[in-house]
Parts: sequence; C-alpha cells; structure tokens
Amino acid sequence: MEQKTAAVLAHRSEVTRGALPGLIAGLPPDARQRLFATERYIRHATITAVSAQTELTA
Repeated sequence: MEQKTAAVLAHRSEVTRGALPGLIAGLPPDARQRLFATERYIRHATITAVSAQTELTA
C-alpha cells in the first residue's frame, strides 16, 4: 500500500495543481487504504499479428 501511495504522490506537479493525485494526497490514510485496496483490470481482446509486408507498395 505504501508503494502505491508513493507512486501516486510522486507526480508532484499534479499534486500541486489540484489534479487527482492532489486529491488523493489530501485524504486521511484510512480513506487512501480503502481507495487503493481494490484493483480492477480490463481484459482486451488479443490482437493478431499482421503478416509482414515483403514488398514496397506505391
């Protein structure tokens, strides 16, 4: 959890201009813990490789 928080807060220019890292920095530690406790991922369809082009085309 400490690494996650440090990574977000490392973007100091964002923290000082009031962007999301700044809002997160202002949260009490227990609220940051709840916010970062769950991670979500989006699975994208796999991309098939396009066959390599062997000749120059005009």
